[in-house]
Amino acid sequence: MKNITKLFALATFVISLMATNVFAAGKVGISLGKGVWAATGEETGLNNTTSSSGDTGSNSGAKDRKGHGAFVDTVQSIFFEWDAGSISVGIALFSDIETPQATNIQQADASGSTRYTNTVEAEFEQEKMLYAIVDVPLPIDLGLYLKAGVSTVDVITQENMGTGAAYGDTTTDGIHIGFGFEKELGAILVRAEVIGSDYDDVQQTDSNSAADETAKTVKITDMIGARASINFIKAF
Repeated sequence: MKNITKLFALATFVISLMATNVFAAGKVGISLGKGVWAATGEETGLNNTTSSSGDTGSNSGAKDRKGHGAFVDTVQSIFFEWDAGSISVGIALFSDIETPQATNIQQADASGSTRYTNTVEAEFEQEKMLYAIVDVPLPIDLGLYLKAGVSTVDVITQENMGTGAAYGDTTTDGIHIGFGFEKELGAILVRAEVIGSDYDDVQQTDSNSAADETAKTVKITDMIGARASINFIKAF
């Protein structure tokens, strides 16, 4: 709810700017939709036995932990475009996305006499995308267009590590490619679009490691996503 409130507040500000002559040839819009994201996470440099919730058995010795996961979340954005005919260029600001919480149980020895429970989740905040839209001419006007863009997003970690590890925040960049259809409904343009995303890998090192151990490292790789949305646009 707080993200939607922020979006409408920012949209009001952008619309007020559009009333000036500087932005007179532009468009402003808002999008609502769903997205799915997936990634592989790995913590390396562990000096004990690890097992995740639901696993059975325990093996002593050093072991890295790696897993792949996916989640679905709602997604909203506001955007401003400069219309240059068959090609438009725009800037979009997306709502924050929160991953589910992951739990990992680490055991100090094979007997499992000592356990440490780690929980971690992340928020992807303030994603900003610069994109271009190219109209695709067809014998029948379907309003088809192609869309490509690049973005940057803050990755905010929220961990509670029984082992004492602490990982800082970081940023990552993304590449986005998709397509959509645009129709004019009175004074409003409506778009339905699907966009696929690929993000750069990120890596963070434990900032709270003990003096007698090697600092642990978390790596997030293979970050991909897809979003389907309905966009409502007003031209000025």
